[in-house]
Amino acid sequence: MRVALGKFARWAIEARLGTDLETGLHDALLHYVNRLDSGWRPPQFPRFRHSAGAGDGRADFELEVDVRTRAALEREVRRHGAPLELVAAQAVLVYLAHLDASTDVDCA
Repeated sequence: MRVALGKFARWAIEARLGTDLETGLHDALLHYVNRLDSGWRPPQFPRFRHSAGAGDGRADFELEVDVRTRAALEREVRRHGAPLELVAAQAVLVYLAHLDASTDVDCA
């Protein structure tokens, strides 16, 4: 599956997980699909995101994904009416938010 990751999503995953973008993206996609399978539904993409270009810093990947992951991502593309690049970027941001939430420490 060919996936293009925009500048912000690329920066965010590199900042949190390092420079192995393929592994980070693969993990993010699996996490996103697992959440979808649990009944969770992501919010709709904001309208401005539908027309946002990748801009500079775009990273293109050819990822091997299983049939279940591919089917789930294709459903999300149709459901949102958004390109795979935006679904992948959302998957990255959801994954990073989950990682950040699971490492938060209550200081009170």
